[in-house]
Amino acid sequence: MLYFIVTAVVLFIVVGFIWGMLHLRNSINVAHAQVDQVQIEQIEGLCEECVGTFKEKLGEVLDLSDYERSAEIIGRRVDDSESLKSAFGKPDFYWYFVLPVGAYVGELMRKHINGTWHPSRQSGPEMKVPVGDGFASTYPFDKIIKQVTSGSKGDLFAYLMTAKNLEEAVAQQEK
Repeated sequence: MLYFIVTAVVLFIVVGFIWGMLHLRNSINVAHAQVDQVQIEQIEGLCEECVGTFKEKLGEVLDLSDYERSAEIIGRRVDDSESLKSAFGKPDFYWYFVLPVGAYVGELMRKHINGTWHPSRQSGPEMKVPVGDGFASTYPFDKIIKQVTSGSKGDLFAYLMTAKNLEEAVAQQEK
């Protein structure tokens, strides 16, 4: 009898783990598919939605003119993605937060480090940031997905702070 109970519990745990992994993989695939649909014209509206949702549902104020403070708030919330899933989630797209938060991250970069949005064949719009005589490409929407799935706490904040100082670091290296 004990053998059957232990077997049932182990089986339940294994099935739950497999279901969780399949659910996560499906959520990531849906998020990537939705990011691929984002048009540059939508970014401003998504950014405004991010600011509004943070204020109304999370009680935090994002301000595009305050790079460091906004980077800290966004980074902390992405580190705790469950709060974002709850605040932004839609019945058919649990990871919807990726769109407005990714747009906001890109707009921070556009405004403060002279980035420009460009269409991309890889995954949604890309952000090109001037570096030396050329550009570096980054994908703010994908960065949000990667941070949630495999990033360490503080990575998004570090990414944003590094991006802001990238041009300066390259100039120093060239001297």
